[in-house]
Amino acid sequence: AGAAVVFLDSKILCNCDIVDLPGFGTETQSDDDITFRTAQKADVIIYLSQANGFMRIEDINYLKGNIFSLPIFESNGENSLKPLSNLFVVASQANTVSGGNRDQIKSILDTGCKNLIKTLPPNCWANRIKKSGYDYPDNGLSILRSRFFAYTTDIPDICVQFNNALKEILEALPLIVNERAKKFVR
Repeated sequence: AGAAVVFLDSKILCNCDIVDLPGFGTETQSDDDITFRTAQKADVIIYLSQANGFMRIEDINYLKGNIFSLPIFESNGENSLKPLSNLFVVASQANTVSGGNRDQIKSILDTGCKNLIKTLPPNCWANRIKKSGYDYPDNGLSILRSRFFAYTTDIPDICVQFNNALKEILEALPLIVNERAKKFVR
């Protein structure tokens, strides 16, 4: 089977469809191809990388290829979305990092973001700047870093930032898409 459709009764699914992809860098080329092609069509990307091996070169290559294909929904002065609100880079299983040590998790997220930024071309944000009206100072470091989160089901307070950011985009995005569709039809 190439896919399975599962129907669940959940409030979050009233606003979105969640597609769980096989992953990237799994050593199976077909998985990599499916994941990359599907992400190119997504409105929101939630990229999970295990915290104890966060942002390997495979992760960086995947994200480099998909960050700039994400639709630009944020619009300075037009809606409340912050830059890159539809990107989530998540250090999953954060409890494996010294039992969920917050300082070490923050260091892992900081380092992962800096390693990704180092690989981006100098003018990579130009299209987003033009379409969104937001600037990306420091080659986008602070904005991109704000899209890095930690997650674990074992320590609920670690998940609060991610949960709040996801809720924000999932509540705002349908309204923005609807308004843009109406504007396009007009």
